[in-house]
Amino acid sequence: MLADCRTAHAYLTPAELAAIWRVSHDKVLEFIRTGELTAFNVASSRSRRQRFRIALAAVTEFEARRSACDAARRLSPALTRRTIGKRSPQPHNYF
Repeated sequence: MLADCRTAHAYLTPAELAAIWRVSHDKVLEFIRTGELTAFNVASSRSRRQRFRIALAAVTEFEARRSACDAARRLSPALTRRTIGKRSPQPHNYF
């Protein structure tokens, strides 16, 4: 997925990564703020606006980690709110 970007430069902005992943810019910033995606701030110390750059290595690690989680979810049985704690119907003995 990132093969076309590797020749251009080694870092991506959140907007560029959002365009590649086809998600919103805010979603990429959320991944950065929660620590799931490693990025660094290139803004000057006097600037109030953060300007993030994301290394391609961090992007590939993130994608590998997320795809492993998705694969584990697909393999595990789906437990929904309705199935948790419910027992199979048992006949009641009233006498």
